[in-house]
Amino acid sequence: MTVAIRRLEPDRKTTMTNTRITALITALAAGVLSLPNHAQIITHWYFGAGLLNSDHEVPDQNLSGPFSGGGTQTLNTVADTSDNGWKLFGGYQLHKHFAVEAAFIDLGKFNRVGTSNLIDVPIVTAEDQIIIDVESDLDTELNPQGLSLTGIALLPLFKGFSLNARAGLLFTNYQAKTRSVTRIPAFILEGDEFPATTIRDTFTETVNDIEFSAGLGFDYRPLADWSIGFQWERYFDVGSDDINVEEDVDIVGVSVTYHY
Repeated sequence: MTVAIRRLEPDRKTTMTNTRITALITALAAGVLSLPNHAQIITHWYFGAGLLNSDHEVPDQNLSGPFSGGGTQTLNTVADTSDNGWKLFGGYQLHKHFAVEAAFIDLGKFNRVGTSNLIDVPIVTAEDQIIIDVESDLDTELNPQGLSLTGIALLPLFKGFSLNARAGLLFTNYQAKTRSVTRIPAFILEGDEFPATTIRDTFTETVNDIEFSAGLGFDYRPLADWSIGFQWERYFDVGSDDINVEEDVDIVGVSVTYHY
């Protein structure tokens, strides 16, 4: 008896499919390996500018004008807690994953307006005493700005995109300006008539302090020399107890950067 042994030839269609899959995998692997070089062009020095939208809580001010010694104060105020700001910055990229940056930042102007009512304010002389109510219009304006020093961690992604996380210090120059218009009603004291009076007052306080900051963002670098970025940052406890303001400031912004 003769036994015939037949050699099984591989299916031509299957062979072509496997070849294409192998070629595709090889091409993808080569592309992935080349991405970091394309995504991160290190040119070390860079400079740029950004536009910001800031959010800063403005607390009520405990203001009673010239009658701080008496009466019960009630406040009815409305705050504008959002404004646009800007920054100018420059930095140095030490490594593809780390950079340091300095900036001048103006966080915008924020204000709270309304009325302050002082009820049962005593006016006392040696021989007489009366009780009056006093009303004041108030306008408090806050303008935080300063110099920042920031460390930035960079994570290159693909095709010019990268993520960043940052932390640093903000050396603030914080100005708080308050304007008040106080209306005192007419009254009689010791038999003398005193006409209604309006007192206008403006006072400004400026404090310098150091705050911490942290943020996240991403950048897109379509050209070797230029990139655009989007950033969120928080500046913690901006202000001072001296001006009765110590609140976080949150910003979102876009920036344009020149690298060389």
